[in-house]
Amino acid sequence: MQENYRQRNHEVVQLCHAGVSADQVARHFQITTSRVRQIVSREAREREAGQRAGRLADEIRSADDLNYGWPVEHLLDALALPTPTRRAFELHWAGKAVPQNRVTLGELINLVVAPTPEGRGYLIIRVPS
Repeated sequence: MQENYRQRNHEVVQLCHAGVSADQVARHFQITTSRVRQIVSREAREREAGQRAGRLADEIRSADDLNYGWPVEHLLDALALPTPTRRAFELHWAGKAVPQNRVTLGELINLVVAPTPEGRGYLIIRVPS
C-alpha cells in the first residue's frame, strides 16, 4: 500500500515539474490541490535535506579529524538517519548536556559500537589514521 503512495507521489512531482497544473494533477489522481502542493513541497524539502547531508558529509570527510567537535545537528544531518534513530541520538545527547551542543566522531563511534554477542568486550573498529 505504501509503495502505491510512493509511486503516486513520484508521479505527482514529475507531472508538476513538467508544467502540469496542480488542479489537473489533483483531478487525475483524485486528490485535492492542497495535497498536490503538500507532496511537491515535501519532495523539495527532502531533496534539499539530501543535498545538505551530502555537503556536510563531504565536509566531515575532508576534515578527517575524530576529535573535532561537530554541531550535533550537522552530524545527524550528515548521517541522514531514520527519524527514530535520529531522535534517540538527540535524546541521548540532550540528557548528557553535551558541551556547546557538539559531538566528536570518536564519541559517536564509542556510542554506537555495541558489545559483541558473546559478551567479550567491544568490537574493535580500525579507524584510518
